[in-house]
Amino acid sequence: MIVEQDFARFESIATDWGFWDDTYEFAQDRNQRYIDSNFKEIWLEKYGADLLNVRSWNDGWDATLISEQSSLDLKVLERMPDNFRQDTGAGIVVIDGNPLLLGFSKIKGSDGQRPSEG
Repeated sequence: MIVEQDFARFESIATDWGFWDDTYEFAQDRNQRYIDSNFKEIWLEKYGADLLNVRSWNDGWDATLISEQSSLDLKVLERMPDNFRQDTGAGIVVIDGNPLLLGFSKIKGSDGQRPSEG
């Protein structure tokens, strides 16, 4: 039951970021002001997250914030399974023997109707 609640929470957080016009714009132009305004340690602390990653599956670029308290490194992103490319969801992936709870969402802008940008 607790894991299901965590899944729902992380899926909701990912959807909030993915279905947001600022994220959609960033996925198109990769503007530094988006990173400067939004990639803050306080966000990770607020949601109890270790990592924030915005990526384009099509173009192969990404922007990542990893908590200063986390033992994760960027190598964890290289091992994300392809099934995290679906619209929205949450799941557990085991990397180096450690389970990671992930929330994920395509980047579709605030209306959720635009073609996915990542």
